[in-house]
Amino acid sequence: MNERISDGSSCKFKSLYEKEFLSIAAGFAATAAGLGLTACNNATSSPSTPATEEKKSANTSYPVSFKLYDGDGNEFEAKFDKAPESVVTLTDSAAEILLRLGLGSKIIGTIKPDAPMPSDIADEYAKIKQLGDKKSLSREVVVAANPNLIVGRSRLFTSKDQTTPKDYADLGISVYTQLASSEQGDPTLAGIISDIKNLGSIFDVQSNADTYTADLQKRLDAINERVKAHEKDAKKTVLVMTNLKDGTFGLFGGSEKSLEFTIIDQLGATPATTQSANGLTYENLIKFNPDVIIYVTAERNKATDAAAKDTLLGESSLQNVPAIANKSIVEIPYSEYIDYSPRAFDSAEKILEVLYPQK
Repeated sequence: MNERISDGSSCKFKSLYEKEFLSIAAGFAATAAGLGLTACNNATSSPSTPATEEKKSANTSYPVSFKLYDGDGNEFEAKFDKAPESVVTLTDSAAEILLRLGLGSKIIGTIKPDAPMPSDIADEYAKIKQLGDKKSLSREVVVAANPNLIVGRSRLFTSKDQTTPKDYADLGISVYTQLASSEQGDPTLAGIISDIKNLGSIFDVQSNADTYTADLQKRLDAINERVKAHEKDAKKTVLVMTNLKDGTFGLFGGSEKSLEFTIIDQLGATPATTQSANGLTYENLIKFNPDVIIYVTAERNKATDAAAKDTLLGESSLQNVPAIANKSIVEIPYSEYIDYSPRAFDSAEKILEVLYPQK
């Protein structure tokens, strides 16, 4: 089913993703001395990572501030007077980025993962306390973990549910909303690079961030060059589907500015649809008539995902659909494609190979 969860009215134990929390008692006040976060309607510039002429990374000169966006699309300033000591991550990607920056010891809580972490960080990730499933984790549990900082996607921080960055600041907790998760931010592969650089600056580990992002930038440049070589080709359509079961399936949807769709656009293709849906049938798939299918897998659908590709390719009614006829199906884990992870670069490269197969 669609992983994008709609908002709703608040109640005491509402989930982060279904209800995005409610207000909490003032008894949880100020736990992060020295860290500041202020709601802001005026633009502030995110500091670039400085470097010497020898290309060595400079240390962070605090305070540092970043222009970010909450779930209502409002700009705010995230200001840090020193490196946070304790962090709760509300996306798999946030945990992955911090681990790769050498900050595993700072993470005091995270969500149950949508998919296994990469093998090189899986053991370290396994040591982090899981606070709950993203569909049922309450704000009370997150705040009770006593973090200095919460890192997550922008949609988790809204005025409707009294979970704006300012609401958390009143409790002494700073917020970093991932730029790649926000339509107003930078929901692109480049936005993921910006998030890594910003977090490197916040935690004063710019050297690690610079090394990591330099490799990602090279991969992004290579992707862009490959796409440019095919810019005169007819654009192919791509359908993002999930959870095939008993002849029905779901679609991931949202704004065309969502990361999963900006990736498709950056690869020189067009989404077959940006609408979300559940319970669609093969008849719907025939009408979409995609050139390429991105099939998004998830741990919760593991039992049926295993046979999904073979089921689609073997379905007699679909043989005239270009994606089926040409076996142009890419299976990608949710956390790799949609969760604002550096692994989105892996996804882009996989999709690229199907869009423009090398002869």
